[in-house]
Amino acid sequence: MQKFVLVLDGSEQGWQTAYRAFHVTARLGAYLHVLVIDSVENESLLAQRANQVKIGGHAAGISIETQLIKEFSLDTLRKKNKEIAGLFVPSGLIPDDKVAKQFLNAISCPLWIISTKSEIRKMGVLVDDPDQNKELISYSKSLSRRIKKPLTGFVIGTQLDPKFGISTRWIPVVKMTLPEINTILNELGVDMLFLPYSLVSLINNLAVNCVIYP
Repeated sequence: MQKFVLVLDGSEQGWQTAYRAFHVTARLGAYLHVLVIDSVENESLLAQRANQVKIGGHAAGISIETQLIKEFSLDTLRKKNKEIAGLFVPSGLIPDDKVAKQFLNAISCPLWIISTKSEIRKMGVLVDDPDQNKELISYSKSLSRRIKKPLTGFVIGTQLDPKFGISTRWIPVVKMTLPEINTILNELGVDMLFLPYSLVSLINNLAVNCVIYP
């Protein structure tokens, strides 16, 4: 069984991230380990929040475990490195691409960054080098099938080999500018975008939830 990790802080965005994590792991039949972090001094309140998460996870039909953490560090993730199939994090903990790279280097697995309230209705995968991004393309296609959400491919300034077009609609992005990318994603209703590590800098201003593939 695949194991995912959710970093849950006390913010409203953290609860939104938990909701997305429940949805994805339930579809995949995966196990979810939740790291509940908060600076509150009332330990009983923190334990209550952790229990709420566990109840919500069980209601969603997933296998879930919660762990209380007063202070979060990347060392916590490094110890779980070989176990994690994916990490869900509210974007408030990932203020920029530099921090995202630190997370990716610590866990070496896909990083799910949740920034908006939108449901996962349509998914997209954006690549700059299709040949170098074969694993990412395969990963996003597999998830699209398993969680039953349509996937659209976007390629920056190049032409795809015809084999990549099988079962996926591909659209060229002529210029790698954020306004253009955000406009295209908004017009097509894409609310979850998969990106390679080489494009991690885009997360600073993307208007959708992102999954960065290491």
